[in-house]
Amino acid sequence: MGPECECPLEEGRGGFVVAYYCTGHGLGHATRTIQVARELLTTKQRDVKVIVVSSLPGHIFRNEFREEEETKRFAYRKIRPLDCGGVQMDAFKVLPVESLETYYELVSSLARDAEKEWLRENKVSFVCSDTVPAACRLAKECGIPSAVISNLSWDFIYAEYLSMPEVATLEPELRKRYRVMVEGIVRDYECATFLFRLPGAHPMPAFDRAEAISWPKPPPPGAGRFGGRNGRPKTQVLEMPFVVRPARRTRGEVRRELGIGEDKKVVLLLFGGLSGDVSWEPDGSPRTLPPGWVCGIAHGIWPSGLALPREQFFRLPRDAYMPDVITASDVVLGKIGYGSVSECVVLRRPLIFVPRANFAEESYLRRILEENDTCVELSQGDFCAGNWADAIQRADLLRPSFVGEANGGRKCAQAILAFLDQCI
Repeated sequence: MGPECECPLEEGRGGFVVAYYCTGHGLGHATRTIQVARELLTTKQRDVKVIVVSSLPGHIFRNEFREEEETKRFAYRKIRPLDCGGVQMDAFKVLPVESLETYYELVSSLARDAEKEWLRENKVSFVCSDTVPAACRLAKECGIPSAVISNLSWDFIYAEYLSMPEVATLEPELRKRYRVMVEGIVRDYECATFLFRLPGAHPMPAFDRAEAISWPKPPPPGAGRFGGRNGRPKTQVLEMPFVVRPARRTRGEVRRELGIGEDKKVVLLLFGGLSGDVSWEPDGSPRTLPPGWVCGIAHGIWPSGLALPREQFFRLPRDAYMPDVITASDVVLGKIGYGSVSECVVLRRPLIFVPRANFAEESYLRRILEENDTCVELSQGDFCAGNWADAIQRADLLRPSFVGEANGGRKCAQAILAFLDQCI
């Protein structure tokens, strides 16, 4: 039947049960899963339980729900991956063939009946997917409504891979296998009751002909419990604001805790996936940091093989809450992903980004950065050589201009609960 929950729910409580399938592809998916889950758990009007289902390490989620009332209604269930996203060679390059083959192997071995049994036994009322295709189909086959909550979908990403030279030169049978697989991903996503589309979204083939709505509504008569007529699902699409983590403390509070004076300018190096696979050589010279600047480096990417001058570089605590650190910084240096883009835009901090190869979603997120005057490009060569100073100075001149909504987590939770109130 699949792994048991590491944090089991308290027994004997009624209400809605939401199973939230979160891809193991990256931390940005986890942080927005946490935001929506938190809004579901803190509702005062209904008794809601949330079970996060993911291959990511459990502490990422458990550490966010420590209050007594939250622990009674939150559970984490670790499973083998149901998707793989993009398999990366390093922080800068995705491997299209390896990504397609890994996904094919995962879905070929998926224990669908066991997963459906788990959904039924736990009396799941609603399934959220970020952005696991199989979760939508499994939910529909169990008669459970579902929502994709994302700015990306693997049908578009993998369809882009099919046209890349690495794939186009494969044997015809392999290319056919992957094309059929992508068509299957489209059909899986089409099983969703809703798409809650987040800012920076690329085209999503499964939802191109979906119905745009302003608020959830129950299925029409004759549509079946949660699908379209004649068994064809009819997905409804809601445009949502950013689902993004808020800052919890002020700039001054965070700087005092980190020992950074107000006379210093701070660039935050926030670059998931950076490791020994990539050679990067910052130093304390003016080519890396302009005078008066210091660099905070996320704990997991501190370059242990380099002797960085400690008066200019410091390692952040392992449990640093990044929105707070972004608020305390003047510029962020990293890559374009939903997490970094949403937090830099909403917190109004310029992002110096290093372009990456084969990331089909990057141009759509970059557009949001440019619209809000929040980005400067730095080449991979200059990043690895430590030639950062010019980009830092250009970014420091920017005045990010975002003034929109950033309460997507709450709106997603409200939409789910409003729909359940109508249908369950």
